[in-house]
Amino acid sequence: MSTKKLLLIFTAALALTSFMNAAEATDSLTMSIQAMHCGKCAHKVSNILRANEGIENFNIDEERRTVSVAYNPQKTCKDSIMSQLAATKRYIPKVYSADEVMPRTIKQRIADMHCRKCEQRITTRLTAMNGIDSLATDLAKHDVLIRYDANKTRKDSIRQSLIDLGFTPVDVLLHHNETVKGISYAYFNIPESAANDNTVEELMAIDGIADVCVNAKKKTLAITYADKYFATPDALLKQVRETGVEATVPPAHECKEN
Repeated sequence: MSTKKLLLIFTAALALTSFMNAAEATDSLTMSIQAMHCGKCAHKVSNILRANEGIENFNIDEERRTVSVAYNPQKTCKDSIMSQLAATKRYIPKVYSADEVMPRTIKQRIADMHCRKCEQRITTRLTAMNGIDSLATDLAKHDVLIRYDANKTRKDSIRQSLIDLGFTPVDVLLHHNETVKGISYAYFNIPESAANDNTVEELMAIDGIADVCVNAKKKTLAITYADKYFATPDALLKQVRETGVEATVPPAHECKEN
């Protein structure tokens, strides 16, 4: 084979490789969308992104209200993706920055926060966490309202810190930072065999149960549930037991820390 033919074959192979690499190239973009407040908002944003054929995959972080996108630069671009979202006049994106302050508010019902010493332990632990801006406790209602920067900490980290401290927190449902009506809370003792993540998954699959927390060390279970699904706490307890979790109502607490 002549040198000229070899050169032509090599050039063609190089061009094909370059074409394939270009076709397979993927760029990424992470956007902050502060108007994306809930699951419905996230669903609407998802539909917009799926309509862009150049987007290969994406991930939505509802807590941070960010969207990470992987896209084919041969089919779309950053400006096009952001323009599609901005056209909604609501889900207006900006390029995400790790230095951005992302204020979030959660409220936790902590049935086993019984006294001032419990309250002080919680306050001391949470205020020492990086990213916690402020908190307010209501001992009578067993509630803790927590404001934090989602770019510095996460709700799961806050919850785990409370669990490690010996408590069993569950969500107090909020809408625009106001407590949702028609929601109740339950607290049970459970056997060691049920003190695991499987119990959480099984109970979260039940209609009307909004949040579940298990403290494996204390063998306790806390549940946030909708009143319209369970007319009484006994009705909830019956449903929990039907899943195989032998939950029991604990006796009245006698605080030893006073």
